[in-house]
Amino acid sequence: MNVILPSGILFQQKKYLLFLEHSNQVFQASWSPHCVETFASVSADGTLRLWDIRTPQQSIACYHHDSEFLCCDWDKIDSGIIATGTSSGKIFEWDVRKMMDPLFILSGHEYAVRRIKFSPLSLGD
Repeated sequence: MNVILPSGILFQQKKYLLFLEHSNQVFQASWSPHCVETFASVSADGTLRLWDIRTPQQSIACYHHDSEFLCCDWDKIDSGIIATGTSSGKIFEWDVRKMMDPLFILSGHEYAVRRIKFSPLSLGD
């Protein structure tokens, strides 16, 4: 809805969605490059949550009880893959279609993994 003030200034009222299922600080949110309605968030509560803006009251979550999830990034090629970095120095790769267990865990970092990024290139590029 647009509103015109007596001063002649036009502004737009915007709707905001709240996503409230995390129980602690959210460190990062990342939009899916494959689906404009979907994003992931990681939190100090030890969860990776997947959200759909069409149903903001529901999320899909996976838990990591040993440490906090600090960062996440979507695979640029495979729409169902997301990676997370943790405060314990581990990197997890997840298939969002079955979030019960990670596809794999990398444990080589001595310190927290605060940033993670998939390559924008496909295999063979």
